[in-house]
Amino acid sequence: MISVYFVLKFWFWFFMLILVYHYIIFPIFLAVLSKFKKLKLSSGTNFSAEISILIPAHNEGQVIESKLLSILNGHFPLNKMEILIGSDASTDNTLAICMEMAKKYPQIKVYNFEKRAGKPEIINYLSQIALNEILIISDANVIFNSTTLENLIKPFENSQIGLSESKTENLKGEKKESSKQEKAYIRIEQFIKQKESEIFGQIMGPSGTCFAIRKSLYKPVPENFLVDDFFISMNVLLQKHFSVISSNSIVYEDLSNQLEEQFRRKKRIGTGNFQNLIYFKHLLHPRYKSIAFLFWSHKVIRWLSPLFLLLILLLSVCLVHETYFKLFLYLYLFSIFAALFDLVLSRYRKEILLLRFISHFYAMNSALFLGFVNYLKGVKTNVWQPTKRNHGK
Repeated sequence: MISVYFVLKFWFWFFMLILVYHYIIFPIFLAVLSKFKKLKLSSGTNFSAEISILIPAHNEGQVIESKLLSILNGHFPLNKMEILIGSDASTDNTLAICMEMAKKYPQIKVYNFEKRAGKPEIINYLSQIALNEILIISDANVIFNSTTLENLIKPFENSQIGLSESKTENLKGEKKESSKQEKAYIRIEQFIKQKESEIFGQIMGPSGTCFAIRKSLYKPVPENFLVDDFFISMNVLLQKHFSVISSNSIVYEDLSNQLEEQFRRKKRIGTGNFQNLIYFKHLLHPRYKSIAFLFWSHKVIRWLSPLFLLLILLLSVCLVHETYFKLFLYLYLFSIFAALFDLVLSRYRKEILLLRFISHFYAMNSALFLGFVNYLKGVKTNVWQPTKRNHGK
């Protein structure tokens, strides 16, 4: 008869292996596999198309002019683009800036939402009225370089490709210590998505900063959904088209160096993650092959990591009478106290980089957990407050 002690140990190691697989084995597996297997998706070097750029904006007066100028001053022909801006009941000068620029540039069309609608609803609306087949969806604070657009749409010469994502980099000169851990996380995430693109042509959700999609493949984001980019991209895969990273298409984003802002943003995204998990749960079935494999390995395990961490803590407490588990428990608790100590240091604007990485790990998982709690309570609105910018500081 199997003892309770054996069962506890089994589940302890099971959850530990799941986390080790997600954070270590899975990225290494993709790196190795990419050496032997690459999906051959030809794309054009001189592909050209008319595009519609969709920009949802709420109180982005600090950055919206720079964003628009980065588009207008690029190499992409102005006569082949339209820029649709949805001002989501902005209370600053966002609308005024956009209206003034629309007078100078006929490519700019401004739509004012008098009541808060939320980013997904604005994108749904703008995608319907867009005139062109290639839609570029981009955040208001994301800056383009001169070749962002032409490189972003090159993959669409291949009719099998339905979505293309830009590579996001930090604005030059941003060296604040408190954003280093977030930059590291983004680099790892970009590495994984790059390998997914190269091997399978199936990235698990683009960054919402900037991506392109065929209008014919766009599916309206459901009401009150918080993470629109993942929903949009998974529907592209469901329609048997590929989604890829366009590595030469670069955009620049200014990361917030405020821990509270990062946490608030991740909690909102966490809530949206569980909305998408329930909506696309059927894609976890083995019959979806590579989509199911990537969905489990890249996303679902990460979204469930807070639960696994809590269960590991509980199981280590139950097994504490064994020396090994006692040592593990002490190290686990020490890491938690280290994260709390870093939180205290941050109040006094002091930082120890190692502690900051530990606290960032726990903060991400805490935000996911609270996002899950919010999901269980029910999401009644998808309106958002943009993350505070570092521009001008």
